[in-house]
Amino acid sequence: GWIAFHLVVLAFALYHSYTWFSSSAVVMPVKIGDRFLPRSTVILLNVAGMIVVSIVVFVLFTTL
Repeated sequence: GWIAFHLVVLAFALYHSYTWFSSSAVVMPVKIGDRFLPRSTVILLNVAGMIVVSIVVFVLFTTL
């Protein structure tokens, strides 16, 4: 029961992260010089940042 619940919560959290990063690329475009970064690049950078922070938090919690 609890494992299934946590898997469902994880699925919703990942879906929320994806939709949040997708909307942030539209609402807050990144401009470098005269050009804007493509939305896919902004989403990829956001996801990469989330992965890095998740790994750091995981390492901190498992080593302390």
